[in-house]
Order: sequence, then structure tokens, then C-alpha cells
Amino acid sequence: FFLRMTTGLSSIAHICFVLNIGPILLEVYQYLYVYRTEEYQTGKEKNYRLKLSTDKVVAAANASIAKLGDGPAQAKARGKQQVKINQAKSALADGQAKLAALTAKYKFATFVISVAAFWHLSSLYSGQVVAVLPFTPPLFVRSLLTLRSLPPSSAASSLNFRSVFLLCNLGPKAVVNATMARIKGDEQGGMKAVFQSEQMKKLMKRMGYTEDDMEGMDEVMKMLPAM
Repeated sequence: FFLRMTTGLSSIAHICFVLNIGPILLEVYQYLYVYRTEEYQTGKEKNYRLKLSTDKVVAAANASIAKLGDGPAQAKARGKQQVKINQAKSALADGQAKLAALTAKYKFATFVISVAAFWHLSSLYSGQVVAVLPFTPPLFVRSLLTLRSLPPSSAASSLNFRSVFLLCNLGPKAVVNATMARIKGDEQGGMKAVFQSEQMKKLMKRMGYTEDDMEGMDEVMKMLPAM
């Protein structure tokens, strides 16, 4: 997107700075003081081994269950195999929870900063045309997102603050998110991961979007290439 901003260079810089500086600095801090630590790397390696072990246990247990017939003895044997499966999955879940706990406070801080940034900027640019697209988006995109809360006389290619907020969040931040996902060895990341995360959905609810609105936006995201 090449946007023609209507709020002036200082406002553009203000929006981009407020929306991105906090989350980006937190990501950099996590990389330096969390992801590179021995505790995190050890936990990550342990979880990798646990995942392999769990997969083997589950596969072997399911194979044993499939060979069992009917009867009380067989039912007892199935129960024992199911216990093995549950124990293996529980150990893996515990390991993943311990690893996630190392980054939980930073993720929460990122969410709080994003909410604070939204409410600060939303009050400043409420009802204003913040930017204009070089094309006219489809009708359902305009009704769901770009023209909400704008005056009826606004051009069809106009963008409200909420639209610019999402684009800024899913632009520079998506690049950082995708980069950090690769560093952490996580295959999931980028724009879709940010947009479809629970934090983003909670934020959109606070912005006034309904479940139907978000389902429509999910359909739009499915049409986008992976980042």
C-alpha cells in the first residue's frame, strides 16, 4: 500500500512512532535477554525432545489399542495405554507452559502498550480522514473497516484511524514478528499470525468490531499470501 496521508507529516510520524516503538523495543529486549539465555535455549531443546518422545509414545499406544479386541482384559489394557498417552501429553504441556512463562510478561506488556496506543491516537483522530488509498477498496471492506465512523461525504478511498492503526500494526510489526518467529524456530508468524492472534481479536472487540465483522476480516486474511 502506498497511502496518501491527509494529516500532515508530523501526524504520520506520531502515529507510526506510537504504534510501533514499544512493541519493537520489547521484541528486541526479549531477543537479547530471553531467547538468547541458557534457560530458554535449554527449555526449547528439552521441549523438542519431549515432542519427539510424545509422538512416539502416542503412536505406539494407539497401535497397541488398535490391536486389542473386546472384553474386560482388553478394556483394562486400553486404559493403561490411554494413561501412557495422557502422561506423555501432560509432560509436554508442562514443558511448553514453563517455556511460555518466560515470555508471558512481555507479551502482556505488548498487549497493554497496543491498547494504550490505540486509545491515545483514537481520541486524537476520531472522525477524521487520516489517509487515502490509491484505489477504491471493495464495498465489504469499506463497510467493515475503512469508512466506519467517517462523515458520509468522505471519499470511497478514505481511511479512518482504525484502518491506519491495523495497517501500521500489521506492517512494520509483521516484519519484526516474522523475523522473530524464524529466530525462535517457530513456523507460524508474520501478518496472519499477528492479525489472527487472541490479543488482536481482543483489541478489535475493544475497538467495537462484532464477531461477524471479525469473521469477514478472517476471510480477507485467508486470501492474503503468507508473510
